[in-house]
Amino acid sequence: VGALPEVVGGGGHLVGSADPDALADAIIALLQDEATRRRLGETGRRIAAESYDQRHQVDRIAAILSERLTQRPATP
Repeated sequence: VGALPEVVGGGGHLVGSADPDALADAIIALLQDEATRRRLGETGRRIAAESYDQRHQVDRIAAILSERLTQRPATP
C-alpha cells in the first residue's frame, strides 16, 4: 500500500495489492452502500481541492526553493 494512506486520507478504502478478494469485497460493499459512496466521493473531492490545487502546489514549491536557497553556503 505504501504512501497511499496519506494520499487517500478518509476518501477511500485501501486493500493490499496482492489481495484480489479484498478488492472485490471492497467494490461490492461500495456498490451496495450509496451513502458510503457519496461520503467517500465528497471527502476525496475535498482532499484533492485542499491539497492538490495549483495554488497550493506553487506555494509548496516556493517554500521548498526558499528553504534550499537559504541553506546554500555563500560562494566567495
